This record gives sequence, structure tokens and C-alpha cells, in this order.
Amino acid sequence: MNKFVALIFAICIVARAKAGQHEKNTDLKTQQVLRAATADLPGKNYRVVFAAEDSQESMNPRHWMVTIQKYPADYNRIDDSTIGIMFTGPPCPSGKAGAFCSIQEIPGEPLFRGRFDHDDAEGHFRRFEGNILDTASRMTAFRKQLMSHQKWSQHEIADALNSEGAKFGPDKEKELRATLPNVVKMLEKAFGPMQIHKVSSMKPVFLTLPSKDPALIGWPAYWSVSTILLHNPKERLVMYFDPFEGQLQSLFVSQGSTVLDPKTHKPKWVPPND
Repeated sequence: MNKFVALIFAICIVARAKAGQHEKNTDLKTQQVLRAATADLPGKNYRVVFAAEDSQESMNPRHWMVTIQKYPADYNRIDDSTIGIMFTGPPCPSGKAGAFCSIQEIPGEPLFRGRFDHDDAEGHFRRFEGNILDTASRMTAFRKQLMSHQKWSQHEIADALNSEGAKFGPDKEKELRATLPNVVKMLEKAFGPMQIHKVSSMKPVFLTLPSKDPALIGWPAYWSVSTILLHNPKERLVMYFDPFEGQLQSLFVSQGSTVLDPKTHKPKWVPPND
């Protein structure tokens, strides 16, 4: 899987043909985050598809959608693996060019969907959100359980998750922490050295507005993990993991903020709310 993802990224980088260290750095971050998020996909015979969210030539920030599908047995994929033709966004063009388009649809349900937010002008990686769809369906089903049991305690939530086969409920912090070194090692290739700062389980919160049904806040990202980026200790890499398989669901860089200290009347750095 990792070799295939790396190949597709190399094709995309050549096809996009944008110069500058900023984009190389952003592509590396995207590659490593995707590797971390798809580590549990079995096998290697996949197609990784990147598409801009719309057909504009330039956006700031730019949103890239990624889909991973398994090739059907009878699919002709000779050009998918050897030719890197990237268009500005879906849909693919018709005619002969469509046969080579890297975002041409193929039969079958996708195995993974995600989104990357980049700032093209500054070369900043902003955010990733995505999940393996099999796990996402389990999260959706459990969300419905939570909506029906809004007064559950953390202990009751843990019991319910355990009964559904979750590996990392709120009573499994030790087990979750044991999986983090591999994720951190993978992401350090793109974000530089880091150390784990805080690991916490997120308690779902139900928000009720007048004449509205209750909305569930704090789910499906059940485990929150923040790391300190050692090249800039004022930055945090904030990640969220699901409780069923411990898969990476979301990631972003938080830089905190500067406020005016009421006592000294001078600017004061406030750490990220992690």
C-alpha cells in the first residue's frame, strides 16, 4: 500500500509541475498523513485518486479530495499506473483524454475518502480529515446509539464500545498509547521531530437549540492526541483517532494565539487549546 501511495504521489508531483520548496514540503506532508491514515487497508492493489474540489485554476486555500478504490479484476489500468495526467478538477474530460484521466470513476465502492486543505500561496499544510469507510460505517452506527442514550456516562460508553468490538474505548488509553509511536515516527518524516504532549478521550456533548433536534458534538473523533513540534515548541500537531480501530481521522497544526495581557498590557502567547 505504501509503495503504491508513494508512486501515485510521485506521478502527481511531476504532473502538477509546480516549482518551489513550499509545494514539495506540502506534498511530503500529504503523503505521510495519507500513509498513516490508510495503514490498516489490507493488500496493495489500489488506485489512489486526487481531485481538486472544483475546476478553478487557482484557489487559496486549495481543497484536495482523495479516494482510494480497489481495482476490479477486469479493469484496464495500464495508464493509471504509468501516466500522470492531472486536471484542475472533476469531472474528467470526455473523449480519448478521459481514458487516461487520473480521476476517472471505476466500478466498486471506495475503501477510503479524505480531504486535504492546503494554502497554495504560502505552501502551508492546514488540515486533513478522512477515514476508511468500513470503520466510518461502524462510527455512524454507534453515533445512533449515542443519540438514543444521551445520558450515558463514560463508563457506560466504554461498555457499549467494548460490546461492539472496539479496541480503544475510553478505558483503553494504555492500549491507544501503545499504537502512537508508529504513527509519530511516520509523521516525523514530514513534520520533523515531535513529542507527545497530551492524550485524552473526548466525552460526547449534546447541544440542544430551540425547535431543533439535539446535535452531537465531539464525535466521531473520540481520542485527541497532541504533540509538540520540536522545531517550534509553540506549535502543536493535533490528531484524532477512532475508538474502534485506532485509525487516524483528523489532523491539523495549531499555533496558539497572541493576546494582550491585562496585567502587563503587552502581547502574550497563549498555547493551543489542546
